[in-house]
Amino acid sequence: TIASKDNAMGHLEDKSIDCIFATSVFSHMPMPQWREVLASGRRVLKPNGFFILNYHVSATEEPIVNDLKDFYYPQEQVDEAFDSAGYKTEFLEGWHDDLSPENNDPLIRVVKLTAKN
Repeated sequence: TIASKDNAMGHLEDKSIDCIFATSVFSHMPMPQWREVLASGRRVLKPNGFFILNYHVSATEEPIVNDLKDFYYPQEQVDEAFDSAGYKTEFLEGWHDDLSPENNDPLIRVVKLTAKN
């Protein structure tokens, strides 16, 4: 369990976690917090561990922030954050196949991150 507002995951030992799963978390964080959580996740994941998360991408080349504190970033900016934190990215497809068309948001991405070798 990650304590609220502990983006550094300071209570977790290095290389002690098999999997981190974050749903509807990253779309509510500004990019500096993304970077902090990604770096912390990299620190606490075991060598064969992985990080699964979802997020919304911006439909434009600029970040979008709305009144609900939703943060949507261009995919290129997200890719750079994953890369600079030392992750390989695998986009998970088909996770939304059973959703009705009105609930199937094409701007949501689900990824599995693993450590670069």
